[in-house]
Amino acid sequence: MPKYLLSEFSDKIPNSKSYKVGVKGYPFLFVAVVFLCLLSIDMIFRYINYGLLIDTSFVHILLYDLTWSLLFVSILLMLPAAFRKPLFFLTIIIFIVIAIGQSIARHILLGVLSFSMYFESGKGVSFASMIIDAVHKGFLFYLISFGILLFFIFLKFKLKANFKKRFIIVLLSIIFVLTTGFYTSYYEFNNRVESTNNYEKFVYLEEHDVVAVRLGLTTYTIKDFYNNYLHLNTSKYNLDNDKDNLLGQLEEYLNKTIHKSNDYSGMFEDKNLILIQAESLDHIAITEEVMPTLYSMKWSGLYFENFFAPMYMRSTSDTEFAVQTGILPSGIAGNSLKQFTNNKFPDALVELFNERGYSTAAFHNYDDTYYNRREFYNQLGYGVYMNTDNLEIEKEMWTSDVDLMKQTVNLYSNEPRFFIKYITVSSHPPYDFSNPIIVKNYNHFKDFDVNQKLKCYYSAVKELDDALSYLLVELTKSNRINNTVIAIYGDHFPMSISEEEILSVTTSNRKGLDLYRTPLIVWTPGMKPEIIREHMAAVDITPTLANLFGHKTDYTSYIGTDIFTQGNNVVFFRNRSWVSEVGEYNSITQFFSVYDEKYITDYLLDYVRRNNKMIEEKFTYSRILLDRNYFVQTKI
Repeated sequence: MPKYLLSEFSDKIPNSKSYKVGVKGYPFLFVAVVFLCLLSIDMIFRYINYGLLIDTSFVHILLYDLTWSLLFVSILLMLPAAFRKPLFFLTIIIFIVIAIGQSIARHILLGVLSFSMYFESGKGVSFASMIIDAVHKGFLFYLISFGILLFFIFLKFKLKANFKKRFIIVLLSIIFVLTTGFYTSYYEFNNRVESTNNYEKFVYLEEHDVVAVRLGLTTYTIKDFYNNYLHLNTSKYNLDNDKDNLLGQLEEYLNKTIHKSNDYSGMFEDKNLILIQAESLDHIAITEEVMPTLYSMKWSGLYFENFFAPMYMRSTSDTEFAVQTGILPSGIAGNSLKQFTNNKFPDALVELFNERGYSTAAFHNYDDTYYNRREFYNQLGYGVYMNTDNLEIEKEMWTSDVDLMKQTVNLYSNEPRFFIKYITVSSHPPYDFSNPIIVKNYNHFKDFDVNQKLKCYYSAVKELDDALSYLLVELTKSNRINNTVIAIYGDHFPMSISEEEILSVTTSNRKGLDLYRTPLIVWTPGMKPEIIREHMAAVDITPTLANLFGHKTDYTSYIGTDIFTQGNNVVFFRNRSWVSEVGEYNSITQFFSVYDEKYITDYLLDYVRRNNKMIEEKFTYSRILLDRNYFVQTKI
């Protein structure tokens, strides 16, 4: 055959070099591998953290993961060939590592972690033992994702594509983006008792772990990265172009608040208040053997049996923020204490006491390594804020609550009237011998018939009980005890104590949302003891105390409620799960559990819908209040 014919024919046969350059790549195989890796990551994350595999959300996850796979390969094909495979492998490994990290966060914080918190993890080296404790055999499932990736590495396929295949992949990417968006926003495919659909949850990303479970951890990670580092989507709260009249809706909502005097109004009027935020205080510790002082106060004061400390983006500081202001912490901004330091809260608890001429102070036996409390408390209106930078307390991990009381009681006990806020730290995890407080008190509990971690936990909270005992003695010496109310609440349950360990030392059913139920005790000598069974949360403390102390305040300034006025109150969490006397709604599984058959009526579905709508409004309006520094415009 003539050479020119052979040359022409060779250009058309599959084995020619020119054809190999354009075709002998495997872009669709890469799409398949990316999809399998992402899908395995998402399903493993759901399974080991929430016990879920195949449910109604599975189709969402399939669509999203396939969409991301197509988009990712499309982007890789636009890059120089030398970068494609290294970036491909690196990206998948990053997603696996993120999934492992989020699984650890889920076991410690009971929720996924936003990128807004990632770079503060360096402050948390003291949590190393908690991280180790959070790792369990379920994490081995992530080896499946690594296995898929490693198997593909050995096959040594090239990522190449001619124009036609690139066009097809890009076109499919566009089609799947549109299909996925339509599918997840279509009302028919969403639980009809909720006030927002899956697409809104994805766009605004306030319900972090709901998105991670329903749409996949991959989808959550990509959107969270976008929100934090590329473009924070706040169009839902765009009040410069307020087409939906959100400010008007907010004012209408606040004006609906009607506070009625009740049997508890002014119960403690003109008394002093010492409000104590107790680190990791839980019901399992308040026994006659472990915390005799607090145990006595519990049964001789007001014991709020159904008080909850829901964990938001940050456990301790977000509870603190909600208690101080009566407003929910932001579901998008990372650290509310820092983010809203310049906001004005004229009806914050401290301001109510300031207006009546009380001396006000806040004390903490740690520094501002984690949170910028000094700025926040000064802005709130406290006359004095002191921590280990000002007090003669040697900073270590962790410092003594007894030393905190010894350093501070004399600073206010001779004041005519006072409101004092304490933030304790001795009972902070980890619960092992790295904590000097535990070493100090361990002998008291070494023979208890509980496991080692619980012995260490009891050793830590004993320091708090000893501090309370010291406080009561000193107030008695200064003749201030009879005119002083002490209110103490747990900022969150002990996070490194497992649900199984808690159940091992209690007869109550501390499962699900009930795990967040922590103590709230309000006590003064000689009062009539009472168990308060109304459900309430941290955000309800300020309006409730305002009522108990007879403060003349504008209750429309609060998202929380005075529980003595409210009745049938609902406690809600950052993922929009909630609990009431009727039952609990789990936003992850989208299932409502009824506590008693008497509540199963024709109106039950409407009850769930109304509560879901009300909770969404509370989060939305709290965000507007904070973002717009609303009270500066209306009250200052």
